Amino acid sequence: KSFGKDHPNVAIRLNNLAYLLWATNRLAEAEPLMKRALAIDEKSFGKDHPEVVIDLNNLAVLLADTNRLTEAEPLMKRALTIDEKSFGKDHPKTANDTLAMANLLRDKGDYAQAATFYQRLLKIHAQSVSQHTIQPQIAFVLAICHNNLAFHKYVPAMNWNDAELHYRQSIELFNQSNAAVEAANVEINLQTLFHLSGKPVNIDKIRKLTDMLEKAGDHRAEKGLKLLAELAVD
Repeated sequence: KSFGKDHPNVAIRLNNLAYLLWATNRLAEAEPLMKRALAIDEKSFGKDHPEVVIDLNNLAVLLADTNRLTEAEPLMKRALTIDEKSFGKDHPKTANDTLAMANLLRDKGDYAQAATFYQRLLKIHAQSVSQHTIQPQIAFVLAICHNNLAFHKYVPAMNWNDAELHYRQSIELFNQSNAAVEAANVEINLQTLFHLSGKPVNIDKIRKLTDMLEKAGDHRAEKGLKLLAELAVD
């Protein structure tokens, strides 16, 4: 009533209401509000404006949450392209888009494409890692990249050396970001790699890591239990 139906302030309120509906598991009601907010901001700022990126990512994540990954992908790609043009490929906003794109492709099962985005993130933050100035939140992101590269790219290719290197870097980075549970999960991945490649496995360590994940209520403890069962058979 104050600004008109197509004002950017209305888009903000639409997104706020959509978030509330989303949080209360009313996703079907949230979606049209997000789409309307996107249309308003495209009209107000232009289709390639950074303000539109927020709407694109919101809608993409909602679609991904409803298992509509194919619909979410072009929205995330568009968001990434806009931020690259607006801020450059090394900007934190672009890095966030890159991680979202990588995770979406991973969830779609497109591991080769996902790997290119995880590797791009590692390059973006390579300087801060080499200078030991890495912040905990960046360390966490890079740890995810290393783990996913090992798990989805190098282990399936039986490239054991590169997989081990990435797992070890992931563990170190998760520890730097005080993410003990995540580090424990990657430690189990590493022990699984040893089992697959014929290297010695530390059974006591696997038990401790699995117990840690179970106490944390983390479903990934199942990987440890499965590995222990396989080792018992061996």
